[in-house]
Amino acid sequence: MKERRQINTFEELASMNDLLKSVEQEGDIALKRLAQEYGDGEVRKYDRSEMSLFHERLPEELKQSLEIAQSRLEKFHSLSLTKTASILDLEGIELSTLSRPIDHVGLYVPAGKAPLPSTVLMGAVPAKLAGVKRITASFAAGKDGPNQVIMAACYIAGIDEVVTVGGAQAIMALSVGTQLVPKVDMIIGPGGARVTAAKALVSSLGLVGIDMLAGPSEVCVVVDGSAPIEWSAADILSQLEHGRSSRAYLISNSEVVILDILKECRRILSEKKFDGSPEQIFSLLTNDLAEAAEAVNQLSPEHLLVQLTRPGSFVSSIRSAGSIFIGDLSSEAFGDYASGTNHILPTGGQARVRGGLSVRDFEKRITTQTVSREGFDNLADVVETLAGVEGLLAHQYASSVRRL
Repeated sequence: MKERRQINTFEELASMNDLLKSVEQEGDIALKRLAQEYGDGEVRKYDRSEMSLFHERLPEELKQSLEIAQSRLEKFHSLSLTKTASILDLEGIELSTLSRPIDHVGLYVPAGKAPLPSTVLMGAVPAKLAGVKRITASFAAGKDGPNQVIMAACYIAGIDEVVTVGGAQAIMALSVGTQLVPKVDMIIGPGGARVTAAKALVSSLGLVGIDMLAGPSEVCVVVDGSAPIEWSAADILSQLEHGRSSRAYLISNSEVVILDILKECRRILSEKKFDGSPEQIFSLLTNDLAEAAEAVNQLSPEHLLVQLTRPGSFVSSIRSAGSIFIGDLSSEAFGDYASGTNHILPTGGQARVRGGLSVRDFEKRITTQTVSREGFDNLADVVETLAGVEGLLAHQYASSVRRL
């Protein structure tokens, strides 16, 4: 199976330093100049009362769909809420872990060719549940003003303010702050190559924290022929329409099934119903499902669809995947919109080390220790011995000076 095609953030990074300097030095003037250059609309700020106007004008069916999606996200992500855990060490030292939310989060929302109001809910719901005090959403306004559905979603999700700044310059502005755009502590949300490069730069400089570096969207479908061919093909095509860098991986122990699904994909694409190309689809024929599972673990895909007669044992052997969709009816589209999980997921193999966006991404885990005299006496020798080995004599002194 061919390697996935990555966003070359190193190439994009070359131009990011200059962009960061422009925003730092010129502030809103740079943002307005760039908006005009890229054909974006007006750069301005919207508060909740202004968001509510967009919400009021939204068709009732669409409004209810957003609210149902939000409710399901809240129910699922509330399962991740953690409590303070305290233990008393047997040697007289009380240890605990305190959970504290991040103060201010910036949510970047794609609003160009494919506006994504669902991203508003995916980012804001776990952040609000974690107790984030302030959320600023940022996206480019079009020539006719900001996208109505995105604005309504911001209102429903409890976003505190919206700034209509898009692209990599939005990431820079949220990182350093301007008169119009507030500086945030963390930036979340997907974007294209330049947005990803901007997030990589500001994170590496320590200006803000980020959720993850999102690359091209990807799906891996594991099949044995038990699911209808049309369904498997549809799941593959749903990812290809995200852009020409998106990738779909088809894995099976049946060559006939692979050929039938590929044929169906080509048929649908030839009718030009959806965006995408057969060249974006890669297939792998395995000897058995154990070999297929190992291929999935090496790939560590963003989305994994398991369409097998007996999916249980296969899923139990999966160690790395952003989100798993089990069973024929579990379309990846459900996770993108309303099942309750999150569509902000690790791409490009990052699923080897993390999962999708959750409440825990917005929690700071602070450890505490309270040392009693008994605890001090029990550990002072250990602390001073280790400090001496490392040659940190002031550390050693900080302990010894407390001896009675």
